[in-house]
Amino acid sequence: MLREYDIVIYGASGFTGKFVVKELCSLAAQGSFPDPKWAIAGRSKQKLDAVSSEVSREFSSIPAPGSIIADAGEGANESPPQALIGMAKATKVVLNCVGPYRFTGKKVVLACLDASTDYLDLCGEPEFIERMILKYHDAALEKGISIVHAAAFDSVPADLGALLAKKKLLEKGATPSSVEMYFKMIVSGNVSPGIKFATYQAAVEGFGSVGELRNVRKALSAKQPRLTTVGPRPKAPAGFLGKFPPYFPRVSGYLIPYFFADPAVVRQTQILEAVHSAGLPPIQFGAYLVIPSLRVLLLMMFYLTIFSFLAIRKWGRDLLLRHPKLFSHGTVYKDGPPIDALKYTAFQETFVAKGYSTGLDPKSGAKPDVEIVTRVTGPDVGYVATPILFLFCARVLLQERDRVRCGVLTPAVAFGETELIEELNKDGRVTFSVVEA
Repeated sequence: MLREYDIVIYGASGFTGKFVVKELCSLAAQGSFPDPKWAIAGRSKQKLDAVSSEVSREFSSIPAPGSIIADAGEGANESPPQALIGMAKATKVVLNCVGPYRFTGKKVVLACLDASTDYLDLCGEPEFIERMILKYHDAALEKGISIVHAAAFDSVPADLGALLAKKKLLEKGATPSSVEMYFKMIVSGNVSPGIKFATYQAAVEGFGSVGELRNVRKALSAKQPRLTTVGPRPKAPAGFLGKFPPYFPRVSGYLIPYFFADPAVVRQTQILEAVHSAGLPPIQFGAYLVIPSLRVLLLMMFYLTIFSFLAIRKWGRDLLLRHPKLFSHGTVYKDGPPIDALKYTAFQETFVAKGYSTGLDPKSGAKPDVEIVTRVTGPDVGYVATPILFLFCARVLLQERDRVRCGVLTPAVAFGETELIEELNKDGRVTFSVVEA
C-alpha cells in the first residue's frame, strides 16, 4: 500500500515529542535520514503549527513536516477515533510519544492494527507492554506488522545489551546462564537530574497496578512457552548484616534492585525469542542500580519507602500526583526538567554475562566458568539518548524491514537480527562494546 509518509511522530508538541522531532531533523540535515517523508501529529493544531514553524526556521534544508490532527483521548469507548486510524493509514510507521500509555496507548495500537502500520513507542510500563502482547501479538503477526514497545530508554540499551552479552557467550562456545546489569547515572557539575511529570505519573500508576500486572502475567504464562534455564539465579552481593545495600567495588557504588521496566522487558524477550524460534537459549536476568555515595543511597531509600507505601493506595497515589516535587526531592517538573542540565548527565550500563564451557554440565551443580562483560554508554537517558534510540529504531525498521520480526515485541526480539547496534556505534553517541571477553 502506498503511504503519504514514512514516519508520523504522534505527540510531537509534547516535551519529549519535541526532542524526537529535532533529532529527526538533525539526522536528516546530516544526511543520515535523507529526504524524510514525515508528519507531526497531535490534538492541537496551534501547538503543531508552532513546532513546524520552529523546526522550519532551525532546519531550513529539510522538508517541512505534514500536520495531522488526531486525539487518542477522544471518545469514551476503547475503539480508536477515525482521525487516529486516518493518521495510521497515512504512514509506514507511527512513533507514539504520548504517555502514560495505560490511558491512551491502546487506541494508537488498535489504529495501527486497523491500518496495518508499524508502531514504536517510548513505553516503560510493564503492565501495558505485557497486556498488548497478550491481546494483540497474534493479530500483529497476521497483519505482518511490528508493534515494538520500549523502543528507546526504556529499554533498548538493556535489552540489546543483554542480547549482545548472550551472543558473545555463544560465540565462545559457552552455554549462556545469566546476565546481570549494573546501571549507573553519571552526573558532572552541580546539577540534579530531573524528569517530566508524565514519566512520574506513569511510575505512580504503574506501582498502583501491581494486581493488574499479576493477572496479565498469569494469562500470558498460560499462552507462552515455559522456559528452561541453567545455572544459579543472579544474586546481588550480601550487604551489611545481609540486608543493607552492599557496596560493589567492581562498579564503584552501592547496589539496589533496578525498579524500572528493563528487567520485565528483558525477561519477556527470553520468552518471545522462544515464540519466534530465534534459536537463542534463555538467560536469567538480574538488574541493579548503582548508587555512588552513602548520602545519595540513604536519600533514595527514604523517598522510595514513602513512594512505595503511598503508590499502592488510591488516596496515596492522589497525594503523590498532587505534590510531585515534595515526594521526589524536587526532581519532577510539570513542563520537563531544565534543558541546560541535560548535557551534564550520562549513563553507563555494565553487563556481566556468565555461562558454561563445553564439557561442563550445568546440571552438576557447578558454577558457570565463562564470563564476558559488555557495556552500553550514552548521554542523558530521558531526553537525549531517548530520541536518538527512538529514531534509529525507526530508521532500521524502514531500511531493514525484512529483517525485523512481526508481532507485539520487545526491542531485542524485533531488532535482534538487524544492524541496529552497528548503526548506533557508527553514530557514536550511544555505544555498545565488549569490555572483557
